[in-house]
Amino acid sequence: TLNEALRRMDSSEIGWRGELKNTYYPYSGSSTVYFTVQEQACLERYREEGVVLTVMSVPDNPPYSWYEKDENGQIYALGVRNIFFQQVAEMLGLKYEYVVPHSYDEYVELLRSGEVDIILDQPRNFSRMEGYGYLQTPGYDTLSVARVYTKSLDSKVGVIGCLRNMPYLVDRLLENEQDQQVVTFDTLEEASTALKNGLVDYVYCLEHTAKTMINQDERVQLRYATIGSTEFEFCISISNRLDREIVSAMSTLVSHSGARIIQEIYDDNINFGVNQTPGLTAALYNDPIPVVAIGAVIVIIVFFSLLCAVYFSRRERETVLRTELENNALLKAMYAAMPFGLL
Repeated sequence: TLNEALRRMDSSEIGWRGELKNTYYPYSGSSTVYFTVQEQACLERYREEGVVLTVMSVPDNPPYSWYEKDENGQIYALGVRNIFFQQVAEMLGLKYEYVVPHSYDEYVELLRSGEVDIILDQPRNFSRMEGYGYLQTPGYDTLSVARVYTKSLDSKVGVIGCLRNMPYLVDRLLENEQDQQVVTFDTLEEASTALKNGLVDYVYCLEHTAKTMINQDERVQLRYATIGSTEFEFCISISNRLDREIVSAMSTLVSHSGARIIQEIYDDNINFGVNQTPGLTAALYNDPIPVVAIGAVIVIIVFFSLLCAVYFSRRERETVLRTELENNALLKAMYAAMPFGLL
């Protein structure tokens, strides 16, 4: 199959995807994206008709995607992949609304139904996504897979673990590790506990997740290593019910500006990958206070502090002089003879 051929190429020649993309889709450095006449007409029609696209991402997968509700009941889509799509949609002038799954099982059910217009966080897999009724853009984010293990347990039980919210990784493990049993875990804590207790030989996860597990390992039992030949290139999956011009326009934009946009998002979130939880990282996706504004506040505080110091110093000098004048008749006579304001 096509997927099997691509997998073999990934194993034998690491980095061929990047070389191919740089050959045929080089970044020109220009900020202008050029669309065909048909794509421009289709985008304009969607704007005029007020078409609202439905969008979905994994519900609890920080820092990549999750949902939060404010005190008014308004739901916000947060995370790297949601921010990426929101910027893409704004550049295309498309309206959208989120379909919010309440669980990962509901997310998978909606994905397989093909009812949602756009899925944000599925890795490149042409056959699988076409079976669900979706076409995929070029990849906008590539993530490495890591293998987490313990340094103290040498015995092997023939079982490997994986987090449940990454079915694409489970599928890859089932393909490559046919002689071992694959089990899934709902949380990082469950995976880490099973690993430390010797219930699994390894836990496979994304590199960022591996770093989180290591950071949470108080007794320093865990280690991890990346698997360079196993990477996932994430794409925007677009329903084939939509006009093909929408698919091609979004693909053009992702090819041209996707790498720049995703890198800017990562750069803006400097704490990415460090013990991420929705409650702790929601603030990362708010607009940061500009450095210039902070500097201006500091300058104003220092200025008024100096004014106050000068004012109280002068008052103290005047008080000392008046006391001396009252106690010394000669100074009092000299002060009376001086022009006003010299002291």
